[in-house]
Amino acid sequence: MKKKSILITLCAFFVIALCVVSTYAENVTYLSDMNLITAHTAPVANYAENVTYLSDMNGVADENCLLFINDKTESGGKINIGGTEYDKGLITHPGFNGPGTVTYNIDGLGYTNFRAIVGKDKSAGAAVGEEGIVGTNINVQVYVDGVLIVSSGNLPYPSTYTIDVDITDAKELKIVSGDGGDGIYCDTTAWADAKLVKLTVTGIEMANLPRCAYKVNEQLDINGAMVKINYSDGSSTVTELSESMLSGYDLSNAGKQNVTVTTKGKTCRFEIYVTDEAEYVTDSLISNYSGYTANPGVNKNCDGGELNIAGKQYTSGFGVHPAADGSGAIIDLNVEGCGYKYMTITCGKDLSCTNAWGVEAMLNQCAVSFNVLADGVTVADSGNVFYGTCFHYIISLDGVKTVQLKVNDVDGITCDASDWVNLMMFNMPLDAPITENPSTGDSSWIGILTVLFFAISGAVIFRRKVIA
Repeated sequence: MKKKSILITLCAFFVIALCVVSTYAENVTYLSDMNLITAHTAPVANYAENVTYLSDMNGVADENCLLFINDKTESGGKINIGGTEYDKGLITHPGFNGPGTVTYNIDGLGYTNFRAIVGKDKSAGAAVGEEGIVGTNINVQVYVDGVLIVSSGNLPYPSTYTIDVDITDAKELKIVSGDGGDGIYCDTTAWADAKLVKLTVTGIEMANLPRCAYKVNEQLDINGAMVKINYSDGSSTVTELSESMLSGYDLSNAGKQNVTVTTKGKTCRFEIYVTDEAEYVTDSLISNYSGYTANPGVNKNCDGGELNIAGKQYTSGFGVHPAADGSGAIIDLNVEGCGYKYMTITCGKDLSCTNAWGVEAMLNQCAVSFNVLADGVTVADSGNVFYGTCFHYIISLDGVKTVQLKVNDVDGITCDASDWVNLMMFNMPLDAPITENPSTGDSSWIGILTVLFFAISGAVIFRRKVIA
């Protein structure tokens, strides 16, 4: 009976230990196992105590700011953007001599984020009616300690733009309202629910991965990569991945590697594949092309200039422009018998698409979409995108004869110059799972506890039989 009690105790110990380890495991997310899972946490206690509205602070407007009103419109009504009314917020207006600016001293206040929903206020149509302002533009910017952090591009009424800016340890916050390039008339701008908040970071994860396959000794390309930061109130923000966040990789050595990302005191990781068995795609593999121009640009954009996606120059790839008949721009690559298992592809709108109207305007105008097809089957689809976004894909070439690269116009072909760059065929196993978390170690404790449990249990049972 005593031996039975010991065995029961051991079982209980194992179950408790397994629950503890399982709880630990639930707080670890591996990129190899997920489609970007977000962990939600309980809101901060007394959250209201950690919020201050800009309308309750002393902002200083410059002489160009024609309006600067707190918590109401010029006529005394509620702030209204996108059909939604708000009790708290600011009203500003650009001036005849340039954008209107309001500056706030936030030195030593301890806030972590500035948040607001911005758009042209409904009251902007007081003189001409709401229909009269539909499609007219404003634009806004946010500076933190003199550095431009947010630029909305043109915002046509009744569009809105959501702002969530990191202001940790910042001393000055500056908000700027502009005319959107079509004059200042009827440009009453609302900064609805504009507030400073104090939050704790609970974790980070990759929102958009960078390019993940390279030849030995190449440079890491993090263009377009984004990190998602999760906060204690259940919210999250997305920020650009920077070189200063990265560690733990060596592009001089071939093999699969784990890149550690560290920011806000938290870590996550993603995989890269470094290979000495790779080949860049050249125009010799193009079996067919159709588009606005007679031929694709080879190592050039469609206008003959440098390939440039989101401000980064590339030396290898193709520049295209969708055709006027709506058929897009299509490149067929003959990869049959190429001897490689995979292809990495980077794509985005070319910088030259901004030449006519400027970068800010193209951030939310003139969309395209990118498709990659393998023998007619879509294997990658970007969805509708504007300038400033960069995409990286890895596709399988196993048994594939033709890879098709297609750019589709979404809202007409105006300003739709686009690029396919760094197309590299390579061989590298992709199925080895990540087994260790960078911040908390590996998950092998479950296996260790299992072995220990059965070893002890076996010893107890064996000893019982001997005694019997």
